[in-house]
Order: sequence, then structure tokens, then C-alpha cells
Amino acid sequence: MKGNLGCGYFSLGPAEKTGDCFAVVSGVKNFEEMLEAVVLSASSAARAAGVEAGVTTGREALILMEQ
Repeated sequence: MKGNLGCGYFSLGPAEKTGDCFAVVSGVKNFEEMLEAVVLSASSAARAAGVEAGVTTGREALILMEQ
């Protein structure tokens, strides 16, 4: 399974329609901050992989979605 991490600019709608793993973080200015930020929301597929909004960091989300 492969996943994507994006900022709040992105919508989960397309990921839900296609079944993609996608997690969203907010309030970041660069990729390093994305990795450290806590996930704001996640697609159903990402949640099934173990990503939890409000708990999982961007880095953890990418690892979980890679498995």
C-alpha cells in the first residue's frame, strides 16, 4: 500500500472516491514540518492502515501507509 501526505490545501474527497491512502496536516510551511505535524484528517484507507487523526504524525502516517 502506498500513501500520500498533503497540507490542508488538499481535499480528501478524491482519495475517498479512488480508495487511496491520504493524510492531511495543516499549519506547515515545508516538508519537514509536514513530517512533524499531527494528522488533521485521513481517508478511510489511511485510517484502515492505522492513521489516526489528532494522534499520528505525518512521518508515522507515511510509514503506516507504506506497509
